[in-house]
Amino acid sequence: MILVGDNFFMQNANTGYDMCEKMINIGNRFQKVNMNFIMSTPTRYVQALKRENTAWPVKNGNFLNQHEKKYITQGAFSSRPSFKKHIRDASAQYYALAKAFSRQVIDSKVSKDQAEKYVKTSEDLLDQISVMQSSAIIPGDVK
Repeated sequence: MILVGDNFFMQNANTGYDMCEKMINIGNRFQKVNMNFIMSTPTRYVQALKRENTAWPVKNGNFLNQHEKKYITQGAFSSRPSFKKHIRDASAQYYALAKAFSRQVIDSKVSKDQAEKYVKTSEDLLDQISVMQSSAIIPGDVK
């Protein structure tokens, strides 16, 4: 099995699918061993796992890495939608600020004092965003 992509690979599904098709065609055309590349589906994948007749371990408990044993995190990815929206909004605000400031810098309309103030402000905002994104501080998820 060859896994393709990352979290953002399929943001444009048409392009992602076309790229997978191209990789499969190239792999089948130039392969040097007796191997056939195909695009799998969830059904094919599950059927292949069943044919292997492998016993898979079941993980119960905390799926998020924690540095200290006293933290138990549950539901970090399904709870607190308004808090996660706040994180997305803060990230969008940061990137909008960075884009606007970059345009001013390109147009040479920024003094050294303004640049230093921007850097300090953006560092503070990035620090706040990174703390909010930490799974250990999601309100209601840590006991």
